[in-house]
Amino acid sequence: MEKETAFESLVLDPHFQSSCHTWLVVTGKGYPDHATRNLLKRLIDSRQRQNNPLPVYIVTDADPHGIAIAVCYARTLQNTGLRWVGVHHSHRGRLFTIPVLAQLALTSRERQLACNLLTECNANMAQFGAFCEDICRELAILLETGVKFEIEAIASPTQAAVSNPLLEYVLAIVPRIAH
Repeated sequence: MEKETAFESLVLDPHFQSSCHTWLVVTGKGYPDHATRNLLKRLIDSRQRQNNPLPVYIVTDADPHGIAIAVCYARTLQNTGLRWVGVHHSHRGRLFTIPVLAQLALTSRERQLACNLLTECNANMAQFGAFCEDICRELAILLETGVKFEIEAIASPTQAAVSNPLLEYVLAIVPRIAH
C-alpha cells in the first residue's frame, strides 16, 4: 500500500477487520525502503518453499509515482505472482468515481517519468509478463488523458457515507485476479 492514510483507511475499517483477517497489509509510506522490500521477499519465499504461496497485491495512486512504486516492488519481488491492483484509470467509472476536483493534471516531470516507465516496461515485458501489460496499459491511458488521481480520491468520506470505497474497490479487484 503506497500511502499510510489509505493503509489506515483499510486496516481500521471494521468491515476489513472482520472479513479480511487473513490478509497481511504493508505500507512502504511512498517509495519502499530496502528493508520493507526484503521483508516481503522473505515472507513470500518462505511461503513458496512451504507450497503455500502468498498472493501479493500492490495498491498505489493512479499517477506516475504510484506506478513507479509498483515497478520498484516488482524488481524485488520477481517470480512471486505479484499483481498491481491499482488504482487503475481503466476502472474509473466502472468500479469507482473520482470527483472533478480530485482529478489533477500531470506535470511535465510526471509525463517524463511515465514515458520512462513505459519504455522500461516494454523492454521488460518478457520478464514481468502480465504485470508489465497492466502497467503499460495504464501508463498509456495516463499519458493520453493527462489526468492523475490519488488513492484518497476514492477513499474520501464524501464518496460514501457508510462504506469505505477503497475497501470496496480492493475487494472487487482481488477476487478477479486471485484465480
